[in-house]
Amino acid sequence: MPVRFSVPSMLLVSLGMLLAFPAAAVSEYDVFGRPFKEDNMIPAGTRLCKPTEKVETAPVFAKGVKPLYPFGNLLDRKDGSATIRFRVNEDGSTTVIASETSGSSTARKWFGNHAVMAVGSWLFQPAQRAGAPVALECEVRFNFAIQR
Repeated sequence: MPVRFSVPSMLLVSLGMLLAFPAAAVSEYDVFGRPFKEDNMIPAGTRLCKPTEKVETAPVFAKGVKPLYPFGNLLDRKDGSATIRFRVNEDGSTTVIASETSGSSTARKWFGNHAVMAVGSWLFQPAQRAGAPVALECEVRFNFAIQR
């Protein structure tokens, strides 16, 4: 005896499967579409935030990716840099505040965009003041240079 399914019931079953297995939706790729590999990651504990105000404990870098060298700039053999000012929030997430870039005018925005994407995905153990997590502003500079 053949089993018949209507389109609405198939859609309902598919939706149920998606909702039942949320772990399958976890991304295996970073913000640049690269697979999560050690080469693409910044080691935990790397000093990336010098406190701008007095705190008991500075933020400690926990997890995040290195910025990707912009492909178009790589083909054009362009160097540049980006300085990103960001806030480490009380929950350890980051919020980008400002971006300053250097390099040729056409390449400049790409260095900044890639640095902003990387910093925006970082996680920290937040700074502590009086035993409680506090938000703190930080700055980091990335130099994008081609090995010659």
